[in-house]
Amino acid sequence: MLRALADPGGVAFGGALQELLKDGFADVQSHPSYPTDRPGTFATGTASNKIDYLIVSPDLRPALNATGIERRGTYHPQLWTSFPGVHHGTEASDHHCVWADLDV
Repeated sequence: MLRALADPGGVAFGGALQELLKDGFADVQSHPSYPTDRPGTFATGTASNKIDYLIVSPDLRPALNATGIERRGTYHPQLWTSFPGVHHGTEASDHHCVWADLDV
């Protein structure tokens, strides 16, 4: 089972996220390949901007090969390079895409 979640208030669902992590479920951020320099998924990607989650079940955890954050659809030219044609006002989203590579 794979769950994608967004927390627009930035408060991890008021603690509800912890309920989702019971019974061996885990955020892909726990994988060693997840970026640690800017782990956030909103705005400038700082840790306090971690508001999107990809939760994997205990059965899928062993199949998780890699994970990361795709930021090129957002525009922060001092921090990362955007896709061609992406500039202020044409961003695909103000959230960054959390991705996971699973061997299933």
